[in-house]
Amino acid sequence: MIEADRIGRRFGRVRAVDDVSFAAAPGEVLGLLGPNGAGKTTTLRIVAGVLVPDEGTVRLDGVDIVARPAAARRRLGYLPEQLALPPELRVCEYLAFRAGLRDIPRGERPRAIDEALESCRLGDAVRALIGTLSRGYRQRLGLAGALLGAPPALVLDEPTAGLDPQQAAETRGLIRKLAPGRSILFSSHLLAEVEQACDRVVILAGGRVAAAGTVAALRAGAVGAATRVECPAADAPALKRALESLGPPLSELDLGDGWHRMEFASPADASDAREAIGRAAAARGIALRELSHRLPSLEAAFLAATDRRGPR
Repeated sequence: MIEADRIGRRFGRVRAVDDVSFAAAPGEVLGLLGPNGAGKTTTLRIVAGVLVPDEGTVRLDGVDIVARPAAARRRLGYLPEQLALPPELRVCEYLAFRAGLRDIPRGERPRAIDEALESCRLGDAVRALIGTLSRGYRQRLGLAGALLGAPPALVLDEPTAGLDPQQAAETRGLIRKLAPGRSILFSSHLLAEVEQACDRVVILAGGRVAAAGTVAALRAGAVGAATRVECPAADAPALKRALESLGPPLSELDLGDGWHRMEFASPADASDAREAIGRAAAARGIALRELSHRLPSLEAAFLAATDRRGPR
C-alpha cells in the first residue's frame, strides 16, 4: 500500500504541498490530477523518496520512507516524468545496471530482468541500443526498470507524455495489467486517460486535496447532472405539472415528431429523479420514449474542484 498522511513541503515562503493525505490499496490505480503548480510533482517526489517532507509521513508497504529510506525504496518502482536513459547502452545492459542499483542479488538478476522484459513486452528489443528506440519503447524501458525486483508500489509521473494515441493506449493497458497485487500512483494531465486507467482520483489545487473519490462519484458531485425524459407532446404539460417538486425544466424541446423532450436538474443520487419521473408517468398512463440520467464530465468535476480551491 502507498500511504501519505498529512504531508507538507515548503520551498522558501511557498507552501507547495499542504496537509495532503491519500492511500492506494494493493491492486488499485490511484490517479493524481491538478493544474500546473498544484503540487503534483512535489507530492510524487515525496512519495518516491526524492524529497523529504517537512511534515507528515509516507509509508510504502508499511515502511516509513523517512525513518527507513533504504527499506522503503526497495518496495518502490519510480518512473519520473523526465526519464534519462543512456543512448549508448543496450536495453539488457541498462536493466543489468538498474538491477545492480536496486541491490538485487547477482544470482537473481537474470530472472528479474527477464520478468521485467516480459511484463513490458521488450523481448524483441533486448539487444537494441537505447538511442535507436522509439519514444514508446523508451517509456516501456523506463517502466521495466521501475519493475525490477517486483516492488509492491509504483509511482508513475506522466507515463504517457509524448506518446502517440496507440502508444498511450498500450501503456495504459500495461499499467492495468500491472495493478493486481500492486499499489500504483499515476499522474497525468489527460482527464480521459485518468478516467480510463484509474480506480480512484485525487485532485490537488493550491497544494491541497480539493476533491477525492471514484470518477463516478466526482462526476455525480459536480454541478450539471440532469435527467432527460421524452414523452408524447400532448402529455408534456400534465407530466410537467406532476413534476413540480423537481423545479422547472432546465430545457424543453418539441422534437416535431409528436414527442417532447424535457431535462430536469437531478440530485447527486441519480436514481431518485428517474424513479420520481417514472412513477409520475406510470400513474397517468403516459408513455416514455426515453428516461436517462446525464452526469457532468470529469472535466466539469475537475474545474469545479480546482476553482473551489483557487490558486495559492
